[in-house]
Amino acid sequence: MSIPLDKDHPDKGSRKQAYDLTANDFFWKAHAADPFPNVAEAVTNEWTKYQADADSVTKMTGTSSIDDLDGESNQFAAHLKGAMSLLPELRERKATIEMHMNLLEGIMEKIKTRKLDVFFQLEEELSKQTKASMLEIIKDSDKGNVAIDKLRLFLQWYLTTEQELSRGDLESFTRALEEIGADTSVIQYVKTVRQITRMSMISTPAQPAQTSQLFGGFSSISSRVTDKFKEAGLGANFEGVLSGITGFLPKNSDGTLTKVTESLMEPSNASSSAISLTESFLYFDPRSANARGTVPPASQSRNQQSTGVRGIDASFGQRRAGFSEAIVFTVGGGSMDEYGNLQEWAKRTNTGGAAGTGKKRVVYGSTALYSPTTFVTEDLAQLGKEST
Repeated sequence: MSIPLDKDHPDKGSRKQAYDLTANDFFWKAHAADPFPNVAEAVTNEWTKYQADADSVTKMTGTSSIDDLDGESNQFAAHLKGAMSLLPELRERKATIEMHMNLLEGIMEKIKTRKLDVFFQLEEELSKQTKASMLEIIKDSDKGNVAIDKLRLFLQWYLTTEQELSRGDLESFTRALEEIGADTSVIQYVKTVRQITRMSMISTPAQPAQTSQLFGGFSSISSRVTDKFKEAGLGANFEGVLSGITGFLPKNSDGTLTKVTESLMEPSNASSSAISLTESFLYFDPRSANARGTVPPASQSRNQQSTGVRGIDASFGQRRAGFSEAIVFTVGGGSMDEYGNLQEWAKRTNTGGAAGTGKKRVVYGSTALYSPTTFVTEDLAQLGKEST
């Protein structure tokens, strides 16, 4: 990431800084999958705990800072040796916390520059956007100036909106995106996908009542985060960065892949919408002499002598017994968002699940793992070019 040479004078340039996030990083292990507003609060809490521990050591030794102490010195009495033994751990904690503060500050600056908070709000209210409002968003420089961000927003809206778009409408959107520098070759393929499926499984109604409660969760920590970062000598302009992202918390909603997994692993607690996704799934159950479900009529006519369904044969219908372990593999592109959504569901189920249901363990894999940008600019773009 880029670190400014002088935070008070950004015009003086910046330098590159690399950080290693290892398995021994206690903060990374605890919060890698958390939304960044939660991480901002967690890092300030860790800084407060570190300061309290450091203050107790300095008071016992009569120094003003742990940096003034030498853990190898023999100048301290025996009863202070215990406090001195904490120095290596304290210094390691300080370095880790400061590293994550720097990373968080860099993320905040990117959010501010790209106006990702604006896109987040727009995404939450995507079903409310009309053709005219979407076109205005694309053309409005105050709503971000990074072409790929607006292209992704448009593609998501295009795939989920129930509004009909004429050829002229699509040409207007294409021209507007090209004017801001977006590669619109992806649109042709997405148009084909929309025509075939209308993305009925992915389109989900907005839930404003649910999001409004979550959106207030980050505003209360803004000033505390700013104060702690200033104490650490970081983020002179951090308060201004935070002010624009007070609602940057995701909805507690499960994606399509997670709903499918829930329907198969936890059918007794799955929603009706999740169950409906797997009603026509095939089941192969070699552990059972008679797998649950019904054989399709075509299969029955081919095997009139069969009195039941063998476990090695396919059966239709919902198998109502749950599972504690699953391997979820997508043929094609996968994403960290899908992985995180699955793990969040498993964690939520394990925490609040009924007694006797067993802990859920989900292993996720895919043919390839894409970042959002790579997915659009390389894979979708290639499919778009092949569709023309």
